[in-house]
Amino acid sequence: MKKVTFVITHFSSGGAERVLSIIADSFAKKTEYDVTVVMLEEYRADYDINPAIHVVAIKKPQNKIKRLFYRIVKLREIFQNTDVIISFLWHINLYTIVSSALLSKRVIISDRSDPNNELIGNSSFIKQLRRYMYGLADCIVFQMPDAKNYYPAKVQKKSCIIPNPINPLLPVPNLGTRDKSILIAGRLAPQKNIQLAIKAFYKFSKIHNDYVLKIFGQGPQKNELESLIRKLGITSKVRLEGFSDRIYEEMNKAGMYLSTSNYEGISNSMLEALGLGMPVIVTDCPVGGARQYVKNGKNGILIPVNDENALLHAMNYIADNSEFAHKLSLNAVQIREQLAADKISKMWEDLL
Repeated sequence: MKKVTFVITHFSSGGAERVLSIIADSFAKKTEYDVTVVMLEEYRADYDINPAIHVVAIKKPQNKIKRLFYRIVKLREIFQNTDVIISFLWHINLYTIVSSALLSKRVIISDRSDPNNELIGNSSFIKQLRRYMYGLADCIVFQMPDAKNYYPAKVQKKSCIIPNPINPLLPVPNLGTRDKSILIAGRLAPQKNIQLAIKAFYKFSKIHNDYVLKIFGQGPQKNELESLIRKLGITSKVRLEGFSDRIYEEMNKAGMYLSTSNYEGISNSMLEALGLGMPVIVTDCPVGGARQYVKNGKNGILIPVNDENALLHAMNYIADNSEFAHKLSLNAVQIREQLAADKISKMWEDLL
């Protein structure tokens, strides 16, 4: 059996975590792979984990310096007993590269967002360190060509493009009547620019008074968003729903889906909205994941980043044109075949 070890922070409700869980599960179902998932944080699993997967959660010391060395030591111990290492997310990738040094293991890392924007503080030193360290891996997996092209030729030569899979647990899409609700699903963080959606909805609701906006997710901007909702006087129409294990049920009945991010890799929530036949409105943000899968006017609507007027116009157009909205739904569900989990998992297996 080939021993494959995946490394991630934990199995939270994030997009990278979901993708890794799908890929790890597909490997674990095959007899030729022995799969381990290492969580660099304490154990957390918002997704079901295949019982065939070995899970190791590394406890973290409170002291940052001790934590750094402790993680490297523990990872190195684990890596000595594996054949292939696959890590997701830039900071986990750096831990993986350092911890696997001189072990003669095959190291595959995966960059999951816009490399020019994802670093906290936009540190030029960390960016340069990352560009150098990525060159030490055996292979780098990107979601989009624009992300790959950010890096020097040395990194690009040993890289490949593998898109996100559609969650195989998606229910049957609703291609019939939808209710008058608008849905957002994502982390409540500046990157997602949810304020833009709330401001546009405030104007939208003056024309379409019977609609509500449901925002699913958790994050540091919760209080800020609550304050904006109160300020605009729309507390009866905008709901911060938090995390929900019934999100697919909510998506399958909502009238439209919004993603107003300033940057993204490939949004899993966007792909799931398409797969459930939702009329979607998404920003054409770097690194190009939205424009790769949303064809403007055919299976969704693309708008410029941070353009409130364009968002308002798109919302009104979907609400006022039921035939157009139905056309978007019919075309959107084709993404399920294009990005089927077994197809994407096969790309990862071929890479190994």
